Amino acid sequence: YYLIGEAVVHCELKGEEAVWSAKPAICARILCPPPPKIENGKHTFSDVEVFHYLEAVTYSCDPAPGPEEYSLVGERTLYCASHQKWSSDAPECKVVRCPFPVVANGKQISGFGKTFSYKATVMFECNKGFYLNGSDTIICGGNSTWEPSIPTCPKGPKPTHPTKPPVSNYPGYPNPREGLFDLDDLDAWVIALIVVTARKERLELNTPLTSISQPLQQSPQTEQ
Repeated sequence: YYLIGEAVVHCELKGEEAVWSAKPAICARILCPPPPKIENGKHTFSDVEVFHYLEAVTYSCDPAPGPEEYSLVGERTLYCASHQKWSSDAPECKVVRCPFPVVANGKQISGFGKTFSYKATVMFECNKGFYLNGSDTIICGGNSTWEPSIPTCPKGPKPTHPTKPPVSNYPGYPNPREGLFDLDDLDAWVIALIVVTARKERLELNTPLTSISQPLQQSPQTEQ
């Protein structure tokens, strides 16, 4: 069902009378007209005049008059999705033929055939000493073109993507080398800090106990 009318109504005061802001909505059954008819094809339940919510039809193509067969391009099954609206556009029945795929300095490794119709899939690889530029897999699309386009095999090793420069190279970002010390001297600073800390701990451990407790003893003058 679908809603006809306002989804929300308010109680309003007009003069001394309380009234609703709109008439109450109603819920009507979702119905669809027959789906579109297509050239060189048909759909199931062609004699039905009204379709209810989620009722579906399936399209198929007629036999072609010549040697080239029709391909169903688009969604094969449509269903009544909302009021007077089908789930997608109707498909087409047409001859689809993609050109023979040829890759210089490469070869086809799957999808062999003399002709290539709708959704035919082909895979390639390059000869030794050449690299693949593009997708290794292409599919014959509904417009008789390969999707994506046929790859190429340029000579040489495949180039690597350049690495991004460090953030500090961009304007506005702080440079870590402008801090307290140079990053190249970090190891020397760490070693020096460890040595100083170790010497300090050693001196504290070798200090006599009397010298540590001496400040805690009260003087004779205080006791008097």
